[in-house]
Amino acid sequence: GFDLNLINGNELRRLELTSNCFKNEGVVKKWDCPKLKYLDMSSNHFGDGGLIFGKEWNCPKLKYLNMASNSFSSNGLMYIEKWKTVNIKHLNLSYNYFDCDGLRHIEKWECFELKTLNLSSNKLGNKGLEYIETWNCLKLENLNLSLNHLNSEGLKYIRGFCGSNLKQLNLNHNQFGY
Repeated sequence: GFDLNLINGNELRRLELTSNCFKNEGVVKKWDCPKLKYLDMSSNHFGDGGLIFGKEWNCPKLKYLNMASNSFSSNGLMYIEKWKTVNIKHLNLSYNYFDCDGLRHIEKWECFELKTLNLSSNKLGNKGLEYIETWNCLKLENLNLSLNHLNSEGLKYIRGFCGSNLKQLNLNHNQFGY
C-alpha cells in the first residue's frame, strides 16, 4: 500500500489523494498529521479492508473529509469511527454501499461541529432516517439523502430534524411517491 508516513504530516494542512486506485491495500495504519484540515480520499475503492489501515490516524484539526466512492459497507464505517477527528464540519460519504447499520458508527463519532453531511447514493432506507433523527448534530445545515431508497413512511423522521439549523435538505431520487 501507499505509506503516508513518507509524507511529513507535521505542517500539512491539505491533502488530496483522489482516484489513486488504493483498493484494499489501504494507505497506512498509523499516521499523525496534527494540522491537517482538508482530506479528500474519494474514488479510491478501498472497500472495508482498505479502511482498516487508517484506524489509528490522528488528525485532530480535520474539518473536511471526503470518502465518497470508496466501496465500503457499514462495516467500513466502523474503522473511520476510530479516527481522532471530532472537529469535522464537512463529511462526504456518498456513493458507498452502507445501509442504516453503518449510521450507528457515525453516530458514535460525536460530530458536534458537523455542518454538511452527504450520504447520497447509499442504502439507508427509512431506518436510516430514524437514526439521523436521534443524532446530536446541532449545527447541521446541509444534509444530502438523495438516492437512499426512502419512501413516504420516512417523512415522519425528516420532520424531527428539519426544525433545527437545517438550511438545505436534498431528498432527490427517492421513492416518496410510492
